Amino acid sequence: MRGLAALARRAGAARQLMVVRGGGGGPLAKPLPPSQALMEEDELIWDDGTANPEPCLDQFTQVSKYGALGWLLGGMSVFGVVGFVANASQPEKHVPWAQKVVEVPPEVANYNADGIVGGWQAKLVSNVFRECPRRVPMASGLADHAKQLLGDFSRVVVFGGAGQQLYASCKVLPGELEQLAAAFGDRDAAIQRGLHLEGRRYEVHRHHPPLVYGRSVTDCEPELSTGIAVVKVERGSSGSGSNGGGESVYIAATYEQPHTSAQALPRLQDFAQRFLAADG
Repeated sequence: MRGLAALARRAGAARQLMVVRGGGGGPLAKPLPPSQALMEEDELIWDDGTANPEPCLDQFTQVSKYGALGWLLGGMSVFGVVGFVANASQPEKHVPWAQKVVEVPPEVANYNADGIVGGWQAKLVSNVFRECPRRVPMASGLADHAKQLLGDFSRVVVFGGAGQQLYASCKVLPGELEQLAAAFGDRDAAIQRGLHLEGRRYEVHRHHPPLVYGRSVTDCEPELSTGIAVVKVERGSSGSGSNGGGESVYIAATYEQPHTSAQALPRLQDFAQRFLAADG
């Protein structure tokens, strides 16, 4: 017991001789009070209460400014080399399909109110109003042709200029055929009235006689909206315009998603030219 007591006394004496916390009174030494005039950049030094205050702005001295500029230019040059190689390799020659070229005829290039249909509208209209190589008389099985070629359209109605119904795959309410035919008149009136079929209203988005088309906006989800298109042809005329001098015949059709106007309109115009514009 006396030996353990002597060991404890020696350990206590040694602890009293040890320097506590480096002799600074804390984990880090305190700064000395200023003994001379402050330097001009003194406000850029953050005095955190230690002997080694930090600058307010980080100082990164491992890479010089010219070295950093070299790294930046070197990295940007990689993109330049990639772009040059891609352009020199002529990627259009590696496309496995033929490029599509759309020619806009003069009679189509001035359909809108300003006299010019530009951009994708001109391409769409020119694609819709292309000539069909073969025409079939309207009286030869119109219903069968409509069911076979336009079976994926949700509603199809064919009618004459006087409002007489020639074919319908849906219920047509009184006055709707006359209203659809009147849509090819005044543009402002057509946009204000809209298009009505089977009791449903469709807003007119494009008014380019002999083509008017739009889409319903009453649905909560835009992805579930229904498109509509009405095509007017002159029966017995040689062209696709509306001034051929023959009897006017109309075809109206609605299409659901995933069908788009760019897909539906050319098919509808082809059908009208083949089966409605020819002599009966």
